Amino acid sequence: MVSNAQPGSRASLGALVASDYAALYRESGGRSGTRAMLAVARVLSNPSMHAVILIRLMTRGPRALSSVWRNLLIAKHGTDVHRDATIGPGLVLPHPFGLVIGTQVVLGRRVTLFHNVTLGVRRLETQPELRPGLRLTPVVGDGVVVYPNSVLVGPITVGDGAVIGAGVYVDTDVSQGAVIRPAGRLAQRSSTANRGGD
Repeated sequence: MVSNAQPGSRASLGALVASDYAALYRESGGRSGTRAMLAVARVLSNPSMHAVILIRLMTRGPRALSSVWRNLLIAKHGTDVHRDATIGPGLVLPHPFGLVIGTQVVLGRRVTLFHNVTLGVRRLETQPELRPGLRLTPVVGDGVVVYPNSVLVGPITVGDGAVIGAGVYVDTDVSQGAVIRPAGRLAQRSSTANRGGD
């Protein structure tokens, strides 16, 4: 449920990174010595884990260091996440490049964001700093998957388990379990078309 990611729930930084690792590698339960060494190797070598750790440090670490983590995230991954975004446990970034997560964005548990996804305000002239108390950015529910090159903007709610297809612009609410596809999706060719005609 979307409410699981509200600012009141404050898991520790280590617990969040562990949940992100488990979601990325689909693991649960304890770790043996061998599995622990594999986990360390994965964390050190996987760009998805690098990005998630920087995001967690920026959003949950000391505020004084948030600009350091943000600049590293931008330099290494071309990804920009606002310090005041609320991101639930189990964040998965299969290809952590070109992401933008704006201020006040709320992501639920086990959200998957592919590359070049933007979540933010609809128009620059309505920045949240200019209108305190008014939510202008998306709230994304649990188990949502957003495929590459999609844009979710405005004070919308994306329901639990929804899937946002590649290259989709969303500025209205999305119901729980909905699948949103690009409007101009090409239909499969018939077997006659594949033969090249007569």
